Amino acid sequence: MKLNRCLILLALGAMVVGCANTELNSASVELPKVPISGIPVESYLAPTSHGLSNGRKLVYIGSSREAFLSAFPRPSRGFPIEDIVPGLPKEFKSEGWETDKEGAGIITNDGQVVLAMHQYEAVDAGEFAEVLKVAQSGFTDAQFTLREEPQIDHWYAISGTEVCVITRLRSVKKTYQVTVTVGDKALMLFLGIAKPFMFETSDAAK
Repeated sequence: MKLNRCLILLALGAMVVGCANTELNSASVELPKVPISGIPVESYLAPTSHGLSNGRKLVYIGSSREAFLSAFPRPSRGFPIEDIVPGLPKEFKSEGWETDKEGAGIITNDGQVVLAMHQYEAVDAGEFAEVLKVAQSGFTDAQFTLREEPQIDHWYAISGTEVCVITRLRSVKKTYQVTVTVGDKALMLFLGIAKPFMFETSDAAK
């Protein structure tokens, strides 16, 4: 599979530069060692106003896993992914699917979504503009900021304890691997998807 397990590695907390083109295994990834505490899962008794968009529907933070499966159904050739998340209590579950072109997944706590992600493989510049538009539609009341780095760009928005991170990884083929992740701030920081710089005073969104 061309995604080379990037979906499950991201769900386990590893945003690995170059994973689109390199075979990886879990031994090559530094995973969290200390169990997380303090994630306010009780706040997800009702869905929030933010989530992951498929262009038509939103999987809200706090939605049920069934809502995710409805919005992002596994394609007939999709490879299923299901696992516990190292470093998190056993109540947190990771599941999703991937094909050679895209992947989608969630982390749930007691059946409710606390993190959701959608990954695209080999996106060109025109396609990326549409991906960005769809991703930002899940956080319409939040301001997005762009931070460019040598190999990867981050668009991010924060609303209360909810975070959206859009990463664009460049490839030698002039296409991008793009990952859109939404979730609880504490969980996103713990997994390394959200970065500390995202919570510093930043310039206006670009």
